[in-house]
Amino acid sequence: MSTTKIPALDPSALAPVASWRESDAHGHVVQFYSEDQSLLETVGRFIGSALEAGDAAIVIATEAHRDGLARQLKFRGLDVASTIQEGRYVPLDAVETMAEIMVDGWPEETRFANHIGGVITRARAAAERAKQTDTSLIVEPRVVAFGEMVALLWAEGKHPSAIRLEQLWNDLAKTNRFSLRCAYPMGGFHKQEHSEPFLKICAEHSAVIPGESYTSLKSEADRLRNISQLQQKAQALEAEIAQRKEVQESLRQRETALRDAEQHAAMGKLAAIIAHEINNPLEVIANVFFLLRDHPSLDDDARGLARIAEEEISRVRHIANQTLAFYRESEIPISVSLNQVLDGVLEIYSRSMKSHGIAVEKKYSGNREILAQPVELRQVFVNLIGNALQAMPDGGILRVGIRDSSEAIQDSRRTGIRVNITDTGVGIPARYRDKLFQPFVTTKAEKGTGLGLWVSRELIQKMGGTIRFRSGSVGGKTRTSFSVFIPTGLAALGRVS
Repeated sequence: MSTTKIPALDPSALAPVASWRESDAHGHVVQFYSEDQSLLETVGRFIGSALEAGDAAIVIATEAHRDGLARQLKFRGLDVASTIQEGRYVPLDAVETMAEIMVDGWPEETRFANHIGGVITRARAAAERAKQTDTSLIVEPRVVAFGEMVALLWAEGKHPSAIRLEQLWNDLAKTNRFSLRCAYPMGGFHKQEHSEPFLKICAEHSAVIPGESYTSLKSEADRLRNISQLQQKAQALEAEIAQRKEVQESLRQRETALRDAEQHAAMGKLAAIIAHEINNPLEVIANVFFLLRDHPSLDDDARGLARIAEEEISRVRHIANQTLAFYRESEIPISVSLNQVLDGVLEIYSRSMKSHGIAVEKKYSGNREILAQPVELRQVFVNLIGNALQAMPDGGILRVGIRDSSEAIQDSRRTGIRVNITDTGVGIPARYRDKLFQPFVTTKAEKGTGLGLWVSRELIQKMGGTIRFRSGSVGGKTRTSFSVFIPTGLAALGRVS
């Protein structure tokens, strides 16, 4: 035979004995590793022990790993060239072998069975011939194999192909007796989406050899501590992933809201430009109708029609001026009359309220002014009043009130102004109340974006204020009330500056 005895000093023999059976004639074992040297030492023992016993070994690996394994076998005292010449040791290139068995990136069953099955049959026959020269060896020769074609497929991102190739090895084992070792670098499983295919890979094997950080531990106690530590790290990682997902979702929502705000701002500027451009010709038309209504050439009916046209033109001019005022931006907070802001918003909705039979009850406690950005303030009350009107499709009462108020903050109270907007509409379902101010939460199905209240709260908090709501039944009638508190004095100045 071409083998010799193992040297007395073998560093690889100092490694702790694993609990798995490397001599299992029907085993399909997967090894995960971090360092190439650790893999070569383990596979060197696996392949070397077979060749030393006169058995056959097949290696399907990269050139670097074939060369490294040859050095390991020579260190064990094996004559690698002689075992190759005998046909008991068959080193094959992984890339070239894949070309023989793959079709369009997928391992083809018949090609695999014919090619790999033929390699195993020839290697076994070579081992049988070698054993016939030694009459003391009467046991049937076994075939061991090491392959990393699956690792190459995994590295290329062809995960289903890698799993399918593992399955083909298992199918081949039903008609051929051999012991197989597969190997994957642990660094290839660094993404969360690798978890499921990783478990599928493990399920296709009869045994799993963990990475060297585990297998190098010498005592059971050390291994149990290592498992506990890994479990803790996995738990912490899962929590971090969940938190990161929440942050990413929050950022995505804010980016969406920002894009919407930018679009609204652009639309507002466009509306202001249009309103400004049509205001001048409207003024000319209004003057023409003013002169026309009293022209002596017209009869009473024509003069009446001219007066109606003049009134409607005046209304259009008023809406254009409201639009200009609504989108006129201030670079710094200015003194704003809450009464005028609310009246302006109510004016915008006046025709809609009239057509839906909605009555307005206003209760303003004097003229109240605050420091604010007018555009932002109007946006808040457009959202709140618009929501209230949509909650009353069959009519109702809208109550708008302004009064002095105060609110507790930590151990003190701050003064300010409170605006209450109450409707007699359908109310807010209980399931929405805890999350009403969250983005993309809406009670209006496809009619709402779910951003209005969230944006409104952000704007009021920017002013240092708060926004709350109540919704329920009073005397058999549903009431929903939003209360907006805006601080005044030094607290407000500190917030808006």
